[in-house]
Amino acid sequence: TRRVGPPVGNLSDSKRKHGERPSDVYNVIARGVNNTRMAGWGEVLEPSQLRAVSAYVFFLAGKGVPEEFKATDPRS
Repeated sequence: TRRVGPPVGNLSDSKRKHGERPSDVYNVIARGVNNTRMAGWGEVLEPSQLRAVSAYVFFLAGKGVPEEFKATDPRS
């Protein structure tokens, strides 16, 4: 397997290379990061699933889950 870019980040720490805001985390998950191993999931996951993964990233880091990620209606 060919590896591209630096290794993926540690989701359990509180350091974010691509922004700290909830929208930053969501966008990295949805769009990925060019020239890294972080692929985008926006064409695979539904918006509610992207919000759930984003919430989990905040949870893993020991941060409070932002309000916009707490109530996730699976139909939206």
